[in-house]
Amino acid sequence: MKIVKIAIVLLLTSISSAHAAAVSKDLIAQGAIHIGGNSELSDYYGSGNDDSFAEYGIANFAFNASDFGGQVASVNSVVLQLTHNDRFFSDGSEVEFFFTADSKAALNDYADLSFDDTLINGIVSSQYTFAPVSLGKFAYSAKVGGETENFNLDFSANQSTWVELINSGSDFHILIAATASDADITFSGLDNTFDPGNPNLTIDATVVPVPAAFPLFLSALALVSVTRNRTK
Repeated sequence: MKIVKIAIVLLLTSISSAHAAAVSKDLIAQGAIHIGGNSELSDYYGSGNDDSFAEYGIANFAFNASDFGGQVASVNSVVLQLTHNDRFFSDGSEVEFFFTADSKAALNDYADLSFDDTLINGIVSSQYTFAPVSLGKFAYSAKVGGETENFNLDFSANQSTWVELINSGSDFHILIAATASDADITFSGLDNTFDPGNPNLTIDATVVPVPAAFPLFLSALALVSVTRNRTK
């Protein structure tokens, strides 16, 4: 029984050492879903459906448990940092971001996604296995090219999904979209050479280290079981 007690103490000590860790990563791929056809442009735009340039952007991110040094138990905050892309047509007062865990867009395969020009933001939820969920609407105004801006995303509706995706190392995607038909929201995308600055995501999470005592705990339980069987 002494072995079991020691193992339990070590196990509880390890679990109680849960801590917060913040990890930042650039996107790994992106696409532009627009009326004229899909592409992998180096911009990250959200333009309303009032003309032939209407589009929404999709950015792929990937995190895993090893980035945080243990299994993620919960997500505390998600911050998207974007770099303003100074364009003469930049316009609008609001931008909206969406989250999807859909694997359709993995490996830059956006062929089955299209912009619906009857919708202001063009996003067709039925084209996704995991329908995009809003991460919030934010005030927008065009700024000097190269200036960065942080957006604190509302991930609460899918907290468990975020945790699962991080621990499994699966890709997920953040869409940028306009909320008005005449808006042209312009940020730099992957490897943009004009006002360069890759979209960057910072996730702050509560991490539980894999208990070092867990193997000992299991061995102790097995030993107790064997001992009890022999004494019967």
